[in-house]
Amino acid sequence: MENDPRSSQRRHALAWTSTRLGGWREHTVTLPEGRWRDAFTRKSLDGGTVELATLLGGLPVALLVREDA
Repeated sequence: MENDPRSSQRRHALAWTSTRLGGWREHTVTLPEGRWRDAFTRKSLDGGTVELATLLGGLPVALLVREDA
């Protein structure tokens, strides 16, 4: 799937559609307590309510790994 050009096209379409529709606006996600690191961006976050725009940045997904385990 990594070499599938359709996969890349879907990611770009999602990012473009999200931006065109005004981004994530005030949408949030609540993370469990603790400290989390996004495996893709290496950005650290504290648990609790986090805005999706902050969590995802310009990417369509985040892979969170607990730092304090």
